[in-house]
Amino acid sequence: MTTRFILVALLALAVFPGCSVSHVDPIEVDPTPVPTLVETGTSVRPLRPGVAAPLLEDCLATGGELVEIASVDNDDQHDHGTLLTFGVSPAGLLAAAGEDGTLKFWTLDARLVGTIDGSLLTYGAEVGASPITDIAFMGELAVVGDVRGLVQQMGADGTFGVLGGTSPDVPIVAVAFDETTRRFAHAQMGDVVPLAVHGLEDGSETVEITDTLDLVRDLAFASSGELWVAGATDGAPAVEIRDGSDPSVIVRSIALEGDAPIAEIALSLDGTIAALVASDFLYVVEGETVRAFPAAEHAASSVAMTRSGDLALSIGADGALVARSTAEGREVARVSVVRPVAVRIDASGSLVLVGGQDAILHAFSCME
Repeated sequence: MTTRFILVALLALAVFPGCSVSHVDPIEVDPTPVPTLVETGTSVRPLRPGVAAPLLEDCLATGGELVEIASVDNDDQHDHGTLLTFGVSPAGLLAAAGEDGTLKFWTLDARLVGTIDGSLLTYGAEVGASPITDIAFMGELAVVGDVRGLVQQMGADGTFGVLGGTSPDVPIVAVAFDETTRRFAHAQMGDVVPLAVHGLEDGSETVEITDTLDLVRDLAFASSGELWVAGATDGAPAVEIRDGSDPSVIVRSIALEGDAPIAEIALSLDGTIAALVASDFLYVVEGETVRAFPAAEHAASSVAMTRSGDLALSIGADGALVARSTAEGREVARVSVVRPVAVRIDASGSLVLVGGQDAILHAFSCME
């Protein structure tokens, strides 16, 4: 039995009844980068088209249109059920979470580079894979939360380990990672410890936060290190911004108009503009200014933001990917997607990625 196997087993047991999560130290993450999976050639990123693509905000502002340039079928080799969510790494690797608990890593040319089913082995007893609820990236390692209350790291090269967790069988609803301070945060259902922030460096402490929103739906770290927490409180949509050096401190609380909780949040590259979506509004927070744009027929459930923060791209129950100005709420582009579940923008700022319940991942670029 290897040392790594024993460590994973012990950490896994720590989140089961009779064991306190607060006494579990996160796995020490090897600072050595995961081997790059990016191929050399004209394009240095798997998610970049073969020709140089403009930034989305520049192209769409001058009348460009969103055009699908590629797609990946997550069920190409095996049926993993409905696509639950997906993420994209800084180097442009897709991580897609299937209904059966499998996480698959893809390049946009449909090359499968890794599969992890999320199962844990504990002294010979296997705990089956659990559906993944959210994905963030720590370099090229995916940080995932699941329905059984675990936060794990997974890599295309087979890297796997438990980072933290909550009470057993209390689902993780959101995860976020801050590369600058090397911390990750997770939120869970219920009110046991609804929010926690963990440091990965030696000597780092875990901050468990019980005084937060009544309902947390999404998390995001700004480039300044501040943690944005989105959801609802007292039955109304709300956001709180927590201090970058001490996340137990609330810097600002924002109560929003509307009746639905915030579903997702996205930040501009410099962290100065935030886009938040609920089923009835698109909200934009820029400094002290808060703008609320009615959703109309586009009840959004996921949002991404361009690097500048000029545009928010959302998907909704109407089966559309919609790009809107964050200054005016004006729609600048719209395309149809079959049963979309999540939208992301790659690190280059030139591609919009949308995952559908049918397990298809779509890549859109702007073309004049």
